[in-house]
Formats: sequence, structure tokens, C-alpha cells
Amino acid sequence: MSKNLGVAEAKKRFSELMGRIVHKGERFIVERKGKPVMAMVSLEDLQKLEQIPEKR
Repeated sequence: MSKNLGVAEAKKRFSELMGRIVHKGERFIVERKGKPVMAMVSLEDLQKLEQIPEKR
């Protein structure tokens, strides 16, 4: 399950979040003005996502 946080909080806690992503497999959704704009995931998760064929 992903956890949501704002851009300012993600910036302030970047190093901590990176550790949680890399070592615990956590995922984060970063929001700007209350709207999701990006995800922070491990390289392993990204590689899995990139293996999924795109639907056209």
C-alpha cells in the first residue's frame, strides 16, 4: 500500500524516504496542491513495471 505526502514533506524527508523505499519496499505518492503528481518506488518495482506491455 502506498502512503501519500506533499512535495515539501518529501523534500524535507528525502533521505529517510529513500531508505524506507530501498530497505523496506515502501512506496510513496507525492502530491502537489492535494493532487497526486508522482510515485517514489524502488528500482526493483520500476523494473517490474517496465516489463508490463503497454496497452494501445
